[in-house]
Amino acid sequence: MSVAGEAEQVPISATTAFDSTRLRAIHATGLLDGFSDVLDGLARAASQLVSAPLVLVNLPTPTGLRLIGMTGATGEAANRRTLPLSRSLCDVVVQTETPLIIDDLVSHPLGQQRPGMQQLGVRSYLAVPISSRRGRTLAAFSAYDRTTRVWTAEQIAGLEDLARAAAVEIELRISRRQRRSREQRFTAFMDHSPFIAALINDRGELEYANATFELHAGTSASTLAGTPLATLAFPLAPVIEAHANAVLRDGANIERTEQVISSSGDTRHWQLYAFAVEGEDERRAGVVAVDITERRQLEGQLQRAQRLESIGQLAAGIAHEINTPVQYVSDNVRFLADSFDRMRRLLDPVRPSCTASSDDASLPCALQGWVDDRLSTESAAFLQRELPSALSQSLDGLNRIAGIVRSVKQFSHPGTSAAALADINHALSLALTITRNEWRYVAECRTDFDPALPLTRCFVTELNQVFLNLLVNAGDAMRDSGRPGQLRVATQRDGAFVVIEIADTGTGIPAGIADRVFDPFFTTKAVGSGTGQGLAIAHAVVDRHGGTIRFRSVEGQGTTFEVRLPIAGPTSP
Repeated sequence: MSVAGEAEQVPISATTAFDSTRLRAIHATGLLDGFSDVLDGLARAASQLVSAPLVLVNLPTPTGLRLIGMTGATGEAANRRTLPLSRSLCDVVVQTETPLIIDDLVSHPLGQQRPGMQQLGVRSYLAVPISSRRGRTLAAFSAYDRTTRVWTAEQIAGLEDLARAAAVEIELRISRRQRRSREQRFTAFMDHSPFIAALINDRGELEYANATFELHAGTSASTLAGTPLATLAFPLAPVIEAHANAVLRDGANIERTEQVISSSGDTRHWQLYAFAVEGEDERRAGVVAVDITERRQLEGQLQRAQRLESIGQLAAGIAHEINTPVQYVSDNVRFLADSFDRMRRLLDPVRPSCTASSDDASLPCALQGWVDDRLSTESAAFLQRELPSALSQSLDGLNRIAGIVRSVKQFSHPGTSAAALADINHALSLALTITRNEWRYVAECRTDFDPALPLTRCFVTELNQVFLNLLVNAGDAMRDSGRPGQLRVATQRDGAFVVIEIADTGTGIPAGIADRVFDPFFTTKAVGSGTGQGLAIAHAVVDRHGGTIRFRSVEGQGTTFEVRLPIAGPTSP
């Protein structure tokens, strides 16, 4: 065949060159570390097909030939399954990616360049490439004979068929090796991850657990395999089992936060993700658990700091709100002091008469006349008119001061670790009281509270912060607009949710930043005027409650924030 002549044009130096791509492909087979019984069987089949005593499946490398399949080899080649490049032409086949057919090696130019083959007694040679599905030629199927011969078309076609079978075997080895490599990388990744991961079958047995799971369970993976979760004695096991059972029963993914008492007695917060893993034989549930205790503590510290920061930022306004009633209470107290002095002057002249002898029959008439004369004076009339008003105003002012102080106290209260029933209308009224000085001079406020709004299970202290942040932002927006504004705060029930709306007629939110307003540390306020945490914290708090917070805004006209909270409260603690 003419293929042999084409091979004559390939310089021998080129046949021994191995580019990096081919080298990586060779290593990917895993055959450098062993051989394949399947390829040995194909070599025996090829020996019978082409009637050749020696058939090799050669994998050429820069250091020599790796015999990954063979039959008829003896001595060192059989034991070590290697040959030097000088004793084969398979590298030429790999390089040219075409069959090489040599009927008489002695007279062939390539045979003269490979004297090692003649030293082995090889006189005729047939080799076809073994190529991967991607077209990369990795190896060669080679038949050697000690006599000159003419290789028939049937023999060449048969060897090519066997080469394709060998390619399938090599591909399978590559696939298995890649799969093992992926599994090893996955296992290393999972074992070095800080979260707990487990795979549970529909019988409640543990099929996989990563190293972090083992650490918490206090036992090894070999011991855990096949173990029912119900028999494990570490605190998180029942929670994982419950989530796995729910997924296997309902088929829906679960994302939930749970509080678990650890073996040392402290409370840990775990974020759990449970999901179905479909298999050919049975369904399984995967569960990932992340310890978020430190994150929760940091979030709590951040919220408390932001709450105190808000109180600090509102301190001047709160002081002003307190100062106004204090001022008129003070004025009224001075008025009362002056009034009592006037009363003393009115009553002093009558004291001697009151201590006179009781047998003076004219005393009552004289005293009555004197009192009538005194009470008819302008000063007495003024006192009768103004004293009740002064007392009423003073009581009202004291009640306002007490209300403001009570609001600040309730707002600053650290709250409880568990959700509890709370009056959302009252919480909003509290926030309006705290923030009154932020909006009273730039807007009129209208409340539209649903009087039948049910109590809502929530973390009310956290929601107080949400409402305060939204009200402060509304006041800032209306102040920046430079025109009198309208602030509307409303509540209503919508099925299983309470809906809170806080609407302003301020500057609105530009469309270009609408998707960033809930990002931490994002702010449009001047440096020193805001940290960019207000809406980020609001979003986190509402999300923790299993609710949603969204807004609609028209630039230059105003913004409405809508908070939806489940009446039943958060599904996770």
